[in-house]
Amino acid sequence: MPLRRGKSDVNPSPTAFTPEERLISLKAAALSGTTAVATALALLGLHSVLRIPSIAGSLLTDNVIQVISLAVALVSGALFGIVYRYTIRHDGNPQLAAGATAAFGLVRGLAQVEAAIAQPLWQLALALGESMLLFAAVAGVLRYAMQQGWIQPFGRLDQEDEPKHPQEASDR
Repeated sequence: MPLRRGKSDVNPSPTAFTPEERLISLKAAALSGTTAVATALALLGLHSVLRIPSIAGSLLTDNVIQVISLAVALVSGALFGIVYRYTIRHDGNPQLAAGATAAFGLVRGLAQVEAAIAQPLWQLALALGESMLLFAAVAGVLRYAMQQGWIQPFGRLDQEDEPKHPQEASDR
């Protein structure tokens, strides 16, 4: 029996991964990576102004730490953008969107905490909070881009042809 995509389908058919969908995912990744780098730059600027030491300590020079931090923000932001787009799909569930954002923030933040466990507790909490803020900013920009129609959630490209109400489907 062939799989048919509809609004209530959780798992779209393998043919749902069209070149157009991939292009939109690339746009989401580019927007998300750029937003993550901008957010990371703002946070690095705050660190500099407030003279908050990095949790990387004195292992690396400040310039190397900043380049690595921005590279990690770019890659993790881009990956988040793709995953977020696929996660929210059709239903607009706010818990699902918040859960994806929190999961990425926690994984990135807890990895920083694990790498610098000997640092003071306030620095570890700050690193975790900054990671949560980074992904919240990216999610906010993605939601705005979706509201403006610049990026569509996964699977929305062909829904314009589908009936909006089940009654309309039976009328056809």
